[in-house]
Amino acid sequence: YRTLGDSQGAPGPMLAFFSIFVIVTTFFWTLALGGWPFTAIARRPVSAGIATLAASYLTGLAIYWICADFAFLRGTPMYVASADPGGLFDAWNVVAAYMAALTALFTWLCFDLWPLTRRPALMKQPILGFVLAASSLAAGGALFYLGVYVLDVQNVEFLLRVPVAFIFGTILVLN
Repeated sequence: YRTLGDSQGAPGPMLAFFSIFVIVTTFFWTLALGGWPFTAIARRPVSAGIATLAASYLTGLAIYWICADFAFLRGTPMYVASADPGGLFDAWNVVAAYMAALTALFTWLCFDLWPLTRRPALMKQPILGFVLAASSLAAGGALFYLGVYVLDVQNVEFLLRVPVAFIFGTILVLN
């Protein structure tokens, strides 16, 4: 909160976006990579879990600082210039694209990783994790591009109607 919200009143959008990046990164690190490399190194599952969570926070923070730009908030009471990382892309686009990639990862789960299960060599970490992460990021990027740029759906509307709806629906069905 002190770093990402600059201690300015109630936690604002920048802290919320960072939280989303960490959550999505945690899903990727646990579902795609299965906690690798920490599960291969740590002797205790709790140690592997703590290391995976710490790595998810650090990776989420890196994605946030490198990619997220909050220029769209300038001139509003919610904008805190010192907390804006000034990343490469509009923060809404980054969140929507990253969530679309998570949608692709959840699609793999809906199909029980088929057709990857037909190739036993792919079903071992870290190969499986890299295949799932790379294909999900590519498919998510394509889905985001199709929705936002080809079909001209506003990025926030796309985020809510496609990735968020699919992910929450999938969580309900898979559990």
